[in-house]
Amino acid sequence: MMEAAAETIVIADSSKLGVNSLVRMCGVEEISRLITDSGITKRQADDFKAAGVPVTVAEERKDMRYGMTLQVTI
Repeated sequence: MMEAAAETIVIADSSKLGVNSLVRMCGVEEISRLITDSGITKRQADDFKAAGVPVTVAEERKDMRYGMTLQVTI
């Protein structure tokens, strides 16, 4: 599906960044944008930006009905 997409947008919790996994979805060169939470480090954000990947940090807000949610404005 990624091959057919005009863009590949990765939405990942910051705890997933910089962690080795058994599964590899794609290389950083295939990512069009990263959306994550405020836990991303400056170095991680700078590394993605240096690779040409815009980084969007979602605003966190507390929703009492569902727990923590993320609100993204692009």
